[in-house]
Amino acid sequence: MSRLRKFLGLSNGEKVLLFKASVLLSMIGIGLRVSSFQSMRRRLAGRADSAGHRRRPSGLSRRQIVWAVDVASRYIPWARTCLPRALAAQSLLREHRIPAELRIGVSRDAAGKFQAHAWVECQGVVVIGGRASPSTYTPLPPLKGECV
Repeated sequence: MSRLRKFLGLSNGEKVLLFKASVLLSMIGIGLRVSSFQSMRRRLAGRADSAGHRRRPSGLSRRQIVWAVDVASRYIPWARTCLPRALAAQSLLREHRIPAELRIGVSRDAAGKFQAHAWVECQGVVVIGGRASPSTYTPLPPLKGECV
């Protein structure tokens, strides 16, 4: 009951943003299972660009957008990993005309096993994916078509 009360206590704008983040995370989670990463990125870039051109700046902050992605990802099982969360955050940030860069980094754990991680940066600040990501993982070069 507490979760329902919290949800009902949100503003209408927060409810809409949370709903959008939930739908987007669901679509990304499914999309990454049935299509390629590059195909998913192209779809999301087109979606964010067309939505961004249709609207004026919304007044939403990057903090509000990241909050919505964080909260929604707790309830969508296939969207709890870093890649769907990073893609959703980047798409929503860009839709609201907030420049965002998807970063992917690699490392090896103590046993030497290869690991990869995705995060989003806004003007060099990690906004989703963990602040220590750039120091824990060796960032790969920006992806083709990525705004720096």
